[in-house]
Parts: sequence; C-alpha cells; structure tokens
Amino acid sequence: MKTTINAVELVRRIRDQHYEELKDKTQEERIAFYRAKSQALHEKVRVVRPAQPHDEQSTPR
Repeated sequence: MKTTINAVELVRRIRDQHYEELKDKTQEERIAFYRAKSQALHEKVRVVRPAQPHDEQSTPR
C-alpha cells in the first residue's frame, strides 16, 4: 500500500498551528519558541543518527 503525503496541506496545518500559538507573543517569545523547536529537532536527529567520526577518505574533493 502506497502512502501519499499532501505536502501543501501539511505545511498549511503547521503554519496555522504556529500562528495560533504565537499571535499574541512578543518577538522575544517567538524567537524562544523557534529556538526550542530547533533544539528539539537537533536532539531527535542525534538520537536517530548518532554523530559519525569524520572520514577524510569519504569526503569528495
């Protein structure tokens, strides 16, 4: 079974949710919101894919 993703709908839903959460916030509160979201994503990515040691041989030149 093939799953399809409606990207436009997904982006609109996220945008609308963020708007509702942030519409009465100050600029500083908005910045803190996005920094917290960014930090959470970085931590999630680290859990899924731990940092790999840098390999000079695999780096394209």
